[in-house]
Amino acid sequence: MQAFINEYISEDSLEKYNMGAIDKRTSYGSIATNFWVVNKEQHIWLRELYVESDHTAHGGGYSGISYWNFYWEGHLMTAKIKLLKAGGKRGEHRWARKKLLDLSLPAELEDKHDLVLKDLEAALTEYKEAGVLSKSTSYKLTFEV
Repeated sequence: MQAFINEYISEDSLEKYNMGAIDKRTSYGSIATNFWVVNKEQHIWLRELYVESDHTAHGGGYSGISYWNFYWEGHLMTAKIKLLKAGGKRGEHRWARKKLLDLSLPAELEDKHDLVLKDLEAALTEYKEAGVLSKSTSYKLTFEV
């Protein structure tokens, strides 16, 4: 089985998954990243949509909450994830503890709930702290559901 990889989204993939229409559906007021973590063999991908913050608040108002598109077995879901704690330095080992706050799991996937979550965790682990922009030498994710 192929593993997840970080990469920029190709023009072919933008068209294949109709990313333009997906981006127009988001109500977060920002455009999702142009890179993703993908398992091409399984047709599973994860892409960050939005990181919640209030730019008028002191320190930028970063809440630690991020929203993601998660595509699994032909189903597009939205995941809401909270960064609880993170550490490590750029160019060295990094780690994070994250919690899944919400996943728009379709009813027809309820019986595959555990497998969907396992793949979501694997994708987040490969994404590390910044996807294709990551400079960490290694990464450890603790994922809470």
